[in-house]
Amino acid sequence: MKFSCEKNLLIEAVTAVARAVPQKSAVQVLEGILLRCAKGKLSLTGYDLDIGIESSLEASVQEQGAVVLNARMLSEIVRKLPGSSVSVTCGEKNTVIIRSGASEFTLLGIPAEDYPQMPEVLAERTLEMSEAALKSTLRQTLFAVSDNENRPILTGSLFKVDKDVLTVVSVDGFRLAMRTETVKNPSMEQFSFVVPGKALAEVARLCGESDRAVYISLAKKYILFGFESVTLVSRLLEGEFIDYDSVIPKGEKVTALVDTALLTAAVERASLVVSEKIKNPVVFNFDFDSLKITTKSGVGSVYDELSVTLSGEPLEIGLNNSFMLDALRACDSETIEISMITSLSPIVITAPEQSKFLFLVVPMRYKTNE
Repeated sequence: MKFSCEKNLLIEAVTAVARAVPQKSAVQVLEGILLRCAKGKLSLTGYDLDIGIESSLEASVQEQGAVVLNARMLSEIVRKLPGSSVSVTCGEKNTVIIRSGASEFTLLGIPAEDYPQMPEVLAERTLEMSEAALKSTLRQTLFAVSDNENRPILTGSLFKVDKDVLTVVSVDGFRLAMRTETVKNPSMEQFSFVVPGKALAEVARLCGESDRAVYISLAKKYILFGFESVTLVSRLLEGEFIDYDSVIPKGEKVTALVDTALLTAAVERASLVVSEKIKNPVVFNFDFDSLKITTKSGVGSVYDELSVTLSGEPLEIGLNNSFMLDALRACDSETIEISMITSLSPIVITAPEQSKFLFLVVPMRYKTNE
């Protein structure tokens, strides 16, 4: 194997695929990146048996071939090479020589035949959306994915497709995040699937802010996200997702319109005295034209107040400060509407001028004389 390519392009590719390489593995080859070159292309692959990322770039290929190199070592080397281009040669016994400028490294590689093959995704259905739309959708839903392995299905996000509308839902038992977005769905069918949160976090990192298309290919057990020069393959989660619609409160509600930035800042101030061990609630007292925010802990107490527009009777509710902040920071609206039914039912956060997102937070019980 022998090729040369631009150093910056190689750095980008190594950085992308290294995200799928485990730091430590009982199988040594999985700690490496597979390099393959042929017909003017170099492809790099990282795969941990759950998530695989492949990146390709243009290269001057003198001799095609493949080899596996330790991901950490390769990443450190290419970042510190002095020249603008890199040449790589793999000779007998998988001895790899990397040259750039006056620098030369000699590494012992692993045979490419030892590297596990990434699953081939034979698409049964496809979707298409822009990178910016997918990135925004994931930003507003990933924070509510559960990390509790006792309910594996909730460690992923539900993707529910209805004709040309995609709804993404994450639930962890204490909060819910939901976002809708328009997509291209050639079949115009209804279907759903659950993608692991770990994979979606990597997809979000791969997404830019552009209108370039992301192609989503769905097979029976796997999903593929295709970008301009990078593809990510992940195993889907199996099982029945929670009936999320049933946990969204229905009935006559008390609603409060409030400035998003002002409320976020107030909750951030209240969080300064919240005990992480005891996790005392932040109390929100909604009055007709004001919202009083209070909390106390072993280190002190906080009182804050801001203006709101209330529809309905005054209501007081205790909430987890971290859950509330995650939802508020995910809002992309200057003004939000907070809907409540009782002090013990979940609150729902939406935007009055658009219906793309919905966040739900379960309240905390507290003693009113605290």
